[in-house]
Amino acid sequence: PAWLSIEPGTGIITGTPTAGDVGVVTVTVVRSHSFSTESQTFDITVLGSPALPPLDDEDNDSIINMLEVAFGTDPQAASSVADGLPVVSEFSVPNPFPFPPTRHLAISFRRMKGGNMNFGTMAYTWVSPAGDTYLYQVESSPDLLLWATQPGALLQESVADANDDPDNVEIATYRTIAPIGVPSTQYLRLSITINP
Repeated sequence: PAWLSIEPGTGIITGTPTAGDVGVVTVTVVRSHSFSTESQTFDITVLGSPALPPLDDEDNDSIINMLEVAFGTDPQAASSVADGLPVVSEFSVPNPFPFPPTRHLAISFRRMKGGNMNFGTMAYTWVSPAGDTYLYQVESSPDLLLWATQPGALLQESVADANDDPDNVEIATYRTIAPIGVPSTQYLRLSITINP
């Protein structure tokens, strides 16, 4: 591509693609000398950048651009609205026989793949192609008044590829450690912070 160049003395490849260059580019580098010719072929993937104002709602679906990017939906297509919303459900955990399975409160949501998981804090961090950092945190609490001082513990139960975009988006499910009913009330909160 015209935006890519190679420094003859060092062999360093540099270039800056534009928004119109999004996609996969196959590059072949050839080196010739008096005894032989060598070549190497590789792909460069140019990612698109959500260069949209994070707090605006480009597709007027009542979900701000920042959250659509965080949930792996298209901020410019209103048809993607339902796929991005978190789902709260019950999650059954099997126990050794003869004990019955226990039921737990769980939350499932879409998130961008390729981030880093901190299992100590159960926080997930993903950096967008534009360089913005997204921090995903899921918390539970038995009391909304104590939320800031006593967040409850959660487990990341599963992560699976999203059916509509398996290369870039995954479905993460977190569940409470305590079963439903212990304590009697549980609240879940999904927090997504941009550039924390």
